[in-house]
Amino acid sequence: MIPITVPTDPGPIHQLSLSGGGFRAAFFHLGALHALAAQGRLRELKMLVTISGGSIAAGFFFQEWLAAARKGAVSDDELAQCALRAQQALFRKSRHNPRLRALASVRALSSGLVRNEFGFSQAMARINRRWLGGLHKVASTGLWPAPLPEWRIACSDYAHGNRCVVVLGDKALPRQTDASYLTMKDLPIARAMASSSAVPGVFEPIRCGKHHLGDGGVLDNHGLREFDPSLGHATCIDASAPVLPMDPIDGWATPMRAMDLMMEQTRGDVLRARNCTLISLRDPVAQPSGLDWWTHLRALRTDLDDFAATEAHLLFLAGYQSAIGRPDIPTGCPPDMTALWRTMSEAAATELPKEQAQHLADARDACLDDLERGRHVLFAGMQKRSAASVMVTLGSLFMLSLTVVILFVLARLAWGFTIGHFPHAWRAMSSNALLVLGWAAGAAWLYWQFYTPRAGALFHNMRQWFGVLTGPLVLPALVTLSIALRLKVVAFSNRDLTAWARSALLRYERRRQMAALQREAQRAAQAAAQVPQTSATRQPLE
Repeated sequence: MIPITVPTDPGPIHQLSLSGGGFRAAFFHLGALHALAAQGRLRELKMLVTISGGSIAAGFFFQEWLAAARKGAVSDDELAQCALRAQQALFRKSRHNPRLRALASVRALSSGLVRNEFGFSQAMARINRRWLGGLHKVASTGLWPAPLPEWRIACSDYAHGNRCVVVLGDKALPRQTDASYLTMKDLPIARAMASSSAVPGVFEPIRCGKHHLGDGGVLDNHGLREFDPSLGHATCIDASAPVLPMDPIDGWATPMRAMDLMMEQTRGDVLRARNCTLISLRDPVAQPSGLDWWTHLRALRTDLDDFAATEAHLLFLAGYQSAIGRPDIPTGCPPDMTALWRTMSEAAATELPKEQAQHLADARDACLDDLERGRHVLFAGMQKRSAASVMVTLGSLFMLSLTVVILFVLARLAWGFTIGHFPHAWRAMSSNALLVLGWAAGAAWLYWQFYTPRAGALFHNMRQWFGVLTGPLVLPALVTLSIALRLKVVAFSNRDLTAWARSALLRYERRRQMAALQREAQRAAQAAAQVPQTSATRQPLE
């Protein structure tokens, strides 16, 4: 067992780290930040260290914090609301499936035709910049507001085999000797965040001078190596999950499994050497409802895809409860979040009518089914073999096929309407001449965008020239694939049964409110009926 400190110390936090873990970690971190801010424990925060999904959570949190700081001093309650608004903003963005959008980028796919790697990390950097435009603007100027802590984004340097930390808002705090340090001038914040979450095998490392920066979780998934005893109380928010038995281990699961094992070993080594408070997803808070939804949360995927409302909101609640150590529910939150939390956390009333109790059970089952489906990265409906899940997955595949058909129809119509506007010389050209013209345009674009010759690397340069000359043959297929994946009709998520769970929750909530109103009306009627009887019994005594 690894000795840890449970989150019972109500004192201020001076050093805070947010672990990696994709969107699962990001939503959990924002819930914990909401609780810590409401308790006033972030007033004296000097340094925030983030890795992978923790960097995404910190980016949205700091953007809201900056917006609030422009209006004046930020109170504890307002800072807590910043974490809540960050969660809602991240949830809205996650519905667009950023991982799929990065993988569907034409530039990212075309990069693999010329270079030895695709450009998915660069695509994620462009997405980060669109998401966090306000934060990027402030970071690029170097005018980091004084109330905000120093932000350190931890990456792994594949070229030199050590940690590389990008510092924003440098406050001259102590630095470690086993890491290299960069500034926003060296690496913009959007690219730094993309580097920190560049999972090996999927996202390529981002180059910054002599550094090749990838997922910070490879060397330290918790950021504890950046802590310095001289800075004061240190706390780590840990959204990792224990390594569980897995069968089968093959195909795409093998490299990810190996990385999980490596991170688990690194976690144990670092925690044994560091003294800090640990707020962890691994330590569940018992729920009055008796439901064990924490186990499902720990098994959720560590991905950057579309998270369902059930997943995002329960992760936020789990982070909040982990930080305070009690099964309380945050106040002042949107009704849909509160309804979900009350349904999954609070104990059911004993006097519930049979029909209402059945609706509550159905709502809870729908939410748990949603969490169970969230374990799987692809084809969740086929792996969670309920009739509803399979139908949703088949429906998504049908929508994808329909999108491809619509795409070809639109392309045909566009060609028919636009060919009349071509110059007469173009319309008179033969098919072979048009193909040669298209090939030349594609080769010129690939050369201009991706060709990077190296001195003395003959084979490497020949490989790139081969990609430039043959890549135009594949470009039409890549463009078609990218457009098909980006069309709105495919936005129908193959894991999003939240509509089912949400409708069940809302039905139960409406029935609960109606039942409460009926009970209130009955009590009022009974009280009104008792008043004349009391007067009648007292009149003879007078």
